[in-house]
This record gives sequence, structure tokens and C-alpha cells, in this order.
Amino acid sequence: FAGSGGGGNGAAASADGGAGGMAVVPAAADSDGNEAQAADDGEEEEEAAGNADGDVGGEAKVRTAPVFLKLEPDSLLAEDDFDEPTTSEDRDYADDDNDEERGRAKSAGALHGYGAGSELKATIASLLQQTPALRHRHVATALCRSAAPQAAAIIASLASNCPQASASLLAGCIDAAGAASASYDDGLLGKVVKTAKASARALADLSTSEAWNVANTLSQYRIMGDVALDLLIRLDSSAAVAAVQEDLLVHIETLKRTLAEIHHRAPKRPSGSAKKQRQRRRIRPNREIRTEIAAAMNNKPWLVGELILDNELARKTRKCILDAMESCYNGEDVPSLGKAILAVRTLALLVHSVGIGSGSSFGSGSAFVQGTMDAIDVINGKFSEKSSDELRILSICACLLTCSKFPPIADARQTFINSPASAACSACLLGLLDPTGSVGGDTFAGRIVSCFLSQDGSELERLVVGRILGVEQTECLGGGFFNTCRWASSKIDSDDASQMTRKALQSIVGLNDAIRRGSISFQDLEKEAKKLYGDPVRCRGAMEEAAAVTLIENTVKATLSEEGSKIPFVLPLHVGALAQKLSWRQTDIYDPESEATRCQFVLQLLYSLLFLEASPSSPFVIDPRTFALAEVCAFCKESSFMRDAIASRIQSLTAKHFPDALSTTASVEPDVDKMVCGESNRKMSIAMVTGAIEDCRNKSAGDDANALARRAELLYLRARADFPANDVDTAIACALISSANLPPRAYTHSLLCKDPLLVLKCHLSVWKCPGLRRIVLATLRRLLDANNHITLQDTPTVEAGHQMLAARDALVARCLLISGCNNFVLDVETANKNAGSATRCSTTIAFIRSLVASRPGAVTTLVKQSLPNKALDWLVEIAPECFGDAKLLIGSLSDRNSTLTAAERMVTADAALRIAIAYGSQDDVVAQQLSYTALNTLVSSFFLSLGPVGVPVNILQEDDGRGNVTQTCRRATFRMLSVIQSMESDRIEMQNEARRILSKMATMCKSESALGGTSGSVAMRRKALLKELWDAIVRAGNALGGGLQA
Repeated sequence: FAGSGGGGNGAAASADGGAGGMAVVPAAADSDGNEAQAADDGEEEEEAAGNADGDVGGEAKVRTAPVFLKLEPDSLLAEDDFDEPTTSEDRDYADDDNDEERGRAKSAGALHGYGAGSELKATIASLLQQTPALRHRHVATALCRSAAPQAAAIIASLASNCPQASASLLAGCIDAAGAASASYDDGLLGKVVKTAKASARALADLSTSEAWNVANTLSQYRIMGDVALDLLIRLDSSAAVAAVQEDLLVHIETLKRTLAEIHHRAPKRPSGSAKKQRQRRRIRPNREIRTEIAAAMNNKPWLVGELILDNELARKTRKCILDAMESCYNGEDVPSLGKAILAVRTLALLVHSVGIGSGSSFGSGSAFVQGTMDAIDVINGKFSEKSSDELRILSICACLLTCSKFPPIADARQTFINSPASAACSACLLGLLDPTGSVGGDTFAGRIVSCFLSQDGSELERLVVGRILGVEQTECLGGGFFNTCRWASSKIDSDDASQMTRKALQSIVGLNDAIRRGSISFQDLEKEAKKLYGDPVRCRGAMEEAAAVTLIENTVKATLSEEGSKIPFVLPLHVGALAQKLSWRQTDIYDPESEATRCQFVLQLLYSLLFLEASPSSPFVIDPRTFALAEVCAFCKESSFMRDAIASRIQSLTAKHFPDALSTTASVEPDVDKMVCGESNRKMSIAMVTGAIEDCRNKSAGDDANALARRAELLYLRARADFPANDVDTAIACALISSANLPPRAYTHSLLCKDPLLVLKCHLSVWKCPGLRRIVLATLRRLLDANNHITLQDTPTVEAGHQMLAARDALVARCLLISGCNNFVLDVETANKNAGSATRCSTTIAFIRSLVASRPGAVTTLVKQSLPNKALDWLVEIAPECFGDAKLLIGSLSDRNSTLTAAERMVTADAALRIAIAYGSQDDVVAQQLSYTALNTLVSSFFLSLGPVGVPVNILQEDDGRGNVTQTCRRATFRMLSVIQSMESDRIEMQNEARRILSKMATMCKSESALGGTSGSVAMRRKALLKELWDAIVRAGNALGGGLQA
């Protein structure tokens, strides 16, 4: 015989007087533990033997596709038995025309006495024992590829003589089948694969353990599925059922991904009344979508593909599943619910993918349908006491899928054919649809009955197939489900059907289906939705439903539709009243007694937020800032029972309408109770905080102000950890703004967010107290963050919104700078006498720095507005972020078309020079440009600082008459000359530029002093000013190391 492997190196060896041989392809490893090295040794031995005999032996590489090797008519492998004995020498004769030599060979074989029938198996087994190069895997591959009739018997004999080689022999069969499957030759595919399957079955027939090994190996490599499934059916029906379901579930995952890709391109089902819905129930998607869906559904998995091709195997599989179902209640003392669910679901998947078959034998056709209905009826009766919703739902789906494949029901035109199988289907379906008191099962049965009443085959298929496959069917083609609806609707009592349909509307999925299909009127929808939103227990159950968010979105759409009333099902007053009943303290937020009410509030709040998003101009929308959205988001995120879809939807809506709530994190301070003396045993409330603030403001002369302020601050921190941030901020702001001589203020949180500058109206005693000042600034920071979103949302353009926010932040920063530089002593006359240095409050400094850092251009705006010198010096001292406006300051000073007045230019130049000297190390190039621009402004404004010649008074005034230009420029000139003295020695380029400017100003002073032209007191004052200016220039020059050239 002759054969070759699937590619690789081959070795040929000749015997004495022979011209034939066997080509063998070494494998990487076999069951004997020999790897490629053993094969290489065998090749070397064969080559040496060939050279010793004087024949030409060599090594050939075969890298072609597997081909069918034709057998000669007289080959030992071509027949099962031979009439006369032959020898191995017969294989050496290849010339068919030499009859004489052929006859002599047969005679010689008869003399030697070698029989071809049984001795052939022993000969090959003995040959493998003596020849290391010939391994079992290679021989099995060669035998299968040769499609020899005796290949299966030879491989089984090899495994019997060497049990350790059975795995290698099976691997050779798999190699041959896999190589043949990759070929395009249908003839080769049929012969080689048939031989490989026969060989695998022969190996499995050796023993039960070998059968399990063959079945498991074929299942692992997903090849020869009919052999594997046939063996599993013979060995263990439960294992066969599990294998079929696993194969189908793998296919379902692929189907899910495919349907998800084409879901967005599928046409949507239009909404409308039930009558119109029935009229258009046969509307189908376009051809492209139908083609893609059909291709996805027809792409069958491994085992199912074999079942479709082999009707007998499919019949055995269906019978096996029915036997497995019967064993669930007959073969065990305690029925196994898990096995029953597995068997019923596998049955439904198999019927959906393969069908019910044809004929009258058990396992196909009407006999299978009747047996299936009887088994489903009995198995649900056995497990009725356990109230298994999952088993009941799967049984309903399996029953309907079987009916949709049964021709007397699915293919009926006018009337349905009555038969024992049809009667069994009717009895089984009616028994499964009977109410049992279980919520899940009765709800699903009600949805099925609703499809029957409306005769909506597409919806029935979507519901049943989607439940079995675990994937939402977007578009269904109906098939036999249309006639199944007609058949089932005639079997169900109308009163019972109406009652089951109404009961289904009490569930989330049932009500959602009715809205989507348009089978419910708006009045009924309003009635059912209000019942849902008003029942805390049902709201708690809705949190675990995946379709809860979809239902709420559909109810909002129905409210705003043409048929809707435009009035929300949940009014803002209802949501507010329910919010007042809940405590959002972290010690109460997970209270089991209030869990249902809290879930009810979450659903009502989600409905109100969706209504706000859909119709923001409606008079029935809520104000999100009046609710504890930060605490609601935290509750939804940390609740173990709540669906992620609800939590993510609320968080996304909060980020859109109340984004600052997500940045508000309430953290519990573990030592706050211990730090508040005398308060740890009292129940915390917001009123305690407001009372502590009043005590601190109205303290008497003997009270310790620091102790009262510390108590108020610690109570405030505890309230922030226990209560919603908006409630705390509103109460604290009202308490801080109020005074003893005015009635209490009653601001809402929305009003404070729209106008956060109201907080700046706090009494002076509040700003002077460090503890209360920190509370004010913390509250003001959150209100400013909320106002950012409101301003950007209300302004017509984003640019206008940012300009308004920049002006607001500049105003806040100016107020804090002016008051903070005087240590919050606002009387200007007494500030210089009694205030001392600027405040060192870290909270105030951090607040100002955050404003400067978050608003580019804020420093430029403050400088242009003639910020007091003391406030300007303090700003430059505490805020390194001022250097961020360096380029804006350069542009303002160097722009000739700038709207800055002369006085504003000098003030801006003073601030720019101070910033360049203080923080120029951040960017030397920009700092050099900034200082150069400021010093040039100093030179150009020299005569403005001196004033007009010969005029005894300062006549240069601002347009409003309140500013003296000469005095402003003169003060700025002396401030700039003073700050030049603090220039660091390592700023060489900046110092050189300063020396040049100082030399130029010194020359101008000399020229102006020698000019004359005036006399009297005016001349004396002018000379004194020039002398003072000269001295300042000299001091600045000496600080830079001298070298002035005047």
C-alpha cells in the first residue's frame, strides 16, 4: 500500500528486489512519547539501509495539498478477503501488462503461505513494533487518506495491540479529516472523511473508556460532530444534552454580536393604536437588513450543522433530549430542577435551530411533537410545588416553538387540522398559561396571551426567540408564529385572556411592551404608571428590572405625544413632598425600613429629570438644585440591588443639569463627634449649625470668640457629612447674611446659585472671625461653581458667558483683596492706623489664588480697575499665578490703540514690573519682554508725572473728574523706581535694561532742571519734585551696582 502525510518531510526506502514502499510523514509527537527526534533517527536508519543495499534512497519534501491515493486492484487494502494467498512481493509489481510476472508472484505467495485477510493486521502491527520511523499517527493519517476499505479495522487492530497508541491513532484520523475538510474536492472530502469517521467509531467500539476518550477529543477539536454526538448519546444522554446546549450557546454569543452591529440600521416599529398595529404587523425591514439577519441566523454552529445534514442523528438527538426530560422525574428519587431546565432549554434551542423533523418514528414529526408536549406537561407538574418561573417560561417557549414548526398548526391556511399531536399541543399550552401565583411566570404568560389576542406573530417570535436565545430580537420575520397566534387565540377563553393581559400590565416589562407596541391607550397608561410611581414596594422591585429606564423614557414620550396631556404623571410637588420625608444622613441612607420609599423617590426623580430634558420650557419641570442629587447618585452607585442602567442614567442627567453636585463629596470625619464638646450625645441637625453661627455673631464681651467659632465650624463639617450639601449651604448662607437689626433672610438654593454674590453681604463681624470666614468662603466656592453652569446655560453664546463669569470672579477677587489686605477693616481712614499688615488667612489666600488661576485675564482686569496699591502688592505677594497674565499685560501696554488712559497705563506698568521681578524665573524670555514694556512705559510717562510747566495746580483729571492723572502717574513712577531696587542680581539682561532706562530718566531730570522758565513757589515745588525723582533714580541705580550715565 502507499500513502503520504499532510505535508512535511518524507522518507522512502527500498527492499531487496522491490520497487515499492511507503511514504511516512513524521509528527511532532505520538502517544508513545517519541517526538520529532525519533522520527529523524528513523529516517537516518532507512537512508542507511537503502545505501547499504545499493539502492537509491533519499529524502523528499511534500508540501502539496492532500490528494486521494488510487489503489491498485490487486492491493491488499482493496479487498476485504482474498481467495488465494499472496506475498508482500506482489506489491512490487507495478506493470499491469506483465501477466506472467503477476502469475509467478501469486504462485510464490501461495508457496510461502501468507494469507491477506487476518495476517495483514498483524503484519502492520509487527512492522510498527520493529520500525521506529513508522509511528501510529502517521499510519492512521495515511490509511484514512487512502480511503482503504480495511482502514478502520486496521486502526482498531493497532489500538488493540498497543493501547497506548490509541490517542495517536485518533490524532491521525483527525489530521486526515481536517486536511480533507480544507480541500475543495467534494469527492475527496466524502471518501476521506467517511474513512476517518469509521476509524474513530472503530476506536470507540474497543471499550467504554475509549469511547469517552474519542467523544471528548472530537468535542475539544470541534471536528466530526456527528460521531462525537452519536457517542455521547450512546454513553450518557445528560452529557449529550449539555454538549448540544453548549454548542448552541456559543453560537448565540456570535449571533448577539452580529445582531448588535446591524441593530442601528434596522427600521423601527412605528407606534400607534392596536388596530393600526395589527394592520401593519407584517411590515418587514428592507432587503439588506433581512439578508444580514438571515445570514446570521443561518450560520449554524458545529453540532447543529451536523444535525441539519443528518436527519437520523437529529432524530436520535431529539429522542435523547426527551429521554433526559423523562429521567428528571422518573429516574431520581428527588427530581432535579437544574437538569429539567437544562433539558427544556436545549429542546427549545434544538427545535428552533433544527426543526422537528418529518415522519412518524419517535423523535421526528407528529410523534416527537406529541411526546414533547407530554413530557413538558409532566415535568412542569412535578416541579409545580417549587414554583420555578424559569422552568415554566422555558416550557412555554419550547411549546410555542414546537407549534410554530408543526405543519398542521404553522402551515394551516383556513382551518387547522385536528390530530392527537395538535390536541396535546393545546392541552400543554393551556396548562402552562394557567395562573400559578408566581409574578414572573404569570407576567410572561400575560405577555404571550396579549400577542395571541392581537395576533401579532412578529411580536410573539421576538418574545419567544429572544427569551430562548437571551438576545433582544429587533426584527422578526414571523414565520409560523402568525398561524400559531391564530390557532392559540381560538383555544383561550376571552375573559381569562383579558384578565391575564391586565395582570401583565402591572409589571415593568409588560407595561413597556404595551407602550412599544401601541396596544394600550393613554388613559390606561396614565392609570398604570401612576400606580407604579405611587407604590414604594413596586418601585423597589422595579430597581432590579433591566427595562425600568426604558419604561420611564416611554412614559415621558407618551406624556408629550400628540395624544398625551403634556402634564407629567409625577408632579414637582409630589417629588418635593416625598423628598421631605427622607433623611439623607449617611447613618440613615441604608435603613431597610426606608429603602422602598427611597427607591420610589429615585424613580420619581428620574422621571422628573427625563421630563425636564424632554420639555425644559414646560411649567411642570423641577429645579434639580432643590434636591439632594449628590446623595442620590451615591445611593444609586452603592446599592447592590439597583441596575447599573438606572444609576448611570441619573448620573448623566445630573452631570447635565447639576454638574457641581457630582464634585460635592460628603466625607465622614471620624473624630468630629469627639471634637465637638457636649454635642456627641445629641442628634445632629442643621439648626444646630445656624444656632452656633448666631451665638458666634452675638457674643458678649466675656465670651471666647475663638471657641465659639471653632464649635460652629466643627458643627458645620458634621452637617456637611450628614445632610445634603444644598440644604446645608442654603441654611448657612441665610444665617450668615442675616443680622440682628433685620428680619431673617429666606433665600432658596436656586436663588443663591443664580446670584452667589449675595454671600458677600455678610456682616463685618463674620469676615473678621476666622472660623466663620472659612465657612463663608467654602459656601461661596460651591455657589460659584453652580453659577458657572447656570451662566453658561442661560447666555446666548459661550463667549458671552465666559465674559460674565470673568467679570464676576474679578469682582469677588477685588472685594477679598481690598478687605484682606487691611485685615478686614473696611474703614479706609482707620485701616492704615489700626489694621496692621494683611491677613494671613490661608483659606482666603487659597480662594484668591484659585480665582486667578481659573480665570485668565483676571489679574489684568484687576490692575486696569486701579486696584489700591496695598491690595496690588498683596496680590503679587500671595499669587504666583499672576505671571499667567504676563502676555496679556504686554499686549495691553504695547498696543497703541489700547483704550487705557495714561494713568491706567502707568498703574498697569507698575503691576507688570512687579510681577516680572517677583516671578520672572518661571519664564525668563516672557519676563524680559514684560519688564522691557513696563520700563518703556515709565520713560514715556515721565512728563505726566511732573505735570505741566508753570501751572500751580494739577489740572490733568480723569474724564469722570475723580482721578488726578498727575498724582497717579507720579505715585506709580516712584513705586516702579522703588521696586527696581529689589531686582535680583542674576537677572543680568533685566538689570542692563533697567540701567539704560534709569540713565535716560536721569538725563531727562537734568535737562528739565536746567530748563527754567518759572519762578516763585511753582518753581520751588517743581525743583523739589525733580530732586526727589533724581534721588529715587540714584538709589535704584546704586541698588543695581551703579554705572548710571546721565
